[in-house]
Amino acid sequence: RELDVVVERASEGEGVEEELELLYPRRMTLRVKANPVRSAEGKVVSTVSVIEDVTDLSRLNRMRQDFVANVSHELRTPVATIRALTDSLRDGALEDRERAARFLRDLGQEATRLSQLIEDLLALSRLEAKETSLQLEEFLLRELAQGCIEDKCKLAEKFGVSLGLREAREDLSVVADRSLLRTALDNLVDNAIKYNRPGGRVDIIIREENGTAVMQVEDTGIGIPGEELPRVFERFYRLDKARSRETGGTGLGLSIVRHIVDLHGGTVEVKSRMSEGSTFTVRLPRRDSG
Repeated sequence: RELDVVVERASEGEGVEEELELLYPRRMTLRVKANPVRSAEGKVVSTVSVIEDVTDLSRLNRMRQDFVANVSHELRTPVATIRALTDSLRDGALEDRERAARFLRDLGQEATRLSQLIEDLLALSRLEAKETSLQLEEFLLRELAQGCIEDKCKLAEKFGVSLGLREAREDLSVVADRSLLRTALDNLVDNAIKYNRPGGRVDIIIREENGTAVMQVEDTGIGIPGEELPRVFERFYRLDKARSRETGGTGLGLSIVRHIVDLHGGTVEVKSRMSEGSTFTVRLPRRDSG
């Protein structure tokens, strides 16, 4: 009906350009340009219409608008905190050594959080724009996991969590971007440690399944409600905002994981039970190094 109205307006002598939302046979956004064709006497004898499918472009524009709004919101909090702390120091807190030390420590934490947020934003924007080219090489997933465990052992100790390898095949190799996969694994292990509990455990599992390489991160943490599972890979999604602020989380880690796995033609999924823990599973296609 909306398309008919545009053409009818053009037949009455009006040049029309509009975007239409269609729901059938699928949800689409169409850009329609319709213009009258006139005879030598100036009478409208026909119309010419051009219809362009701009569904993907409209979706991208909405994503950019949402992204800018989210970024503005996320940057506002640490910047406001830093300003408040510096104002307090300037207004006399600097003379109180105990308060000054506490404020300076908080300033350092907020600056670190802001720096991490900016780094994650830059990484995510490159991944979403597909500006990251894969540096493919063949390597063992077990070695990747062992490197991650070595780097994260102090973080696990800080949170009172055990970290280890379980059921890890020694000979399972992939042809992939080692640095990007390591970033994805680091993000998964970070979350598994920080959203755990003292005395909890995080295990990395490496196995092969139906010709694909499988990398799992399993934890005994707080779990994720079933209704929240579809949202965990969204940008800026946080299950526990208070804990995320305490641990320096940016809400971008799982979104970065999803984009890295997508770039490799793989899949990532999560299963979780409240108060029992979560398991994130990454499946990667096996490729030849040649």
